[in-house]
Amino acid sequence: MYTLVKKSKIFFKCNKVPFMLSIVVYFFGFLLGMFVIYSTNLNILNQMNLIDSVEVTHTLQRESTTLALIQNNCLMILILLSGSFLLGLSTLINLLFNGYVFGMAIAGMLQVSSLIKVLLLTVPHAIIELPAIWFAGAAGFKMPYELVRYFVDKKNYIFNKKEIVDFLILAFIAINLIMIAAFIEANLTMRIAEII
Repeated sequence: MYTLVKKSKIFFKCNKVPFMLSIVVYFFGFLLGMFVIYSTNLNILNQMNLIDSVEVTHTLQRESTTLALIQNNCLMILILLSGSFLLGLSTLINLLFNGYVFGMAIAGMLQVSSLIKVLLLTVPHAIIELPAIWFAGAAGFKMPYELVRYFVDKKNYIFNKKEIVDFLILAFIAINLIMIAAFIEANLTMRIAEII
């Protein structure tokens, strides 16, 4: 057990910069999305003729089967991971966009529902989905980060086996977390929406 904890600490220390960059970019998009809703006084749910967050959830329920959510979420994860091969560009854009959309959705739901309802409809799956997004973002930034370190003479090789394994571990964690989050969203969050 001690060895696992020690290895985990080393793993996170080696991947701290890509992981923190992933979180910061996502939250920048999230805050931007919330700012747009609140600063423009835009009521996105009313414009879509949806009265409250429960109605939004029921509208989305048709597309919220476990398989459909896994497919959609895995596509997002793959786009985030592709940043490793595209100098982080797809990762950056996808993190900003997903954070922005989530920020707009939360702000929009808060305009028409109570904080408790919004939390009940988002927290059960978001508590796992957000770390999955951040892990995938970290993986997407991992290789570009290592390239930058090489070009600024912080290391004398481009990639080594450990960095590639770190990328694969980050990707593996992200994919598994996103599948768990999809299962929770389809099977628990939708049940909560029916109750409230």
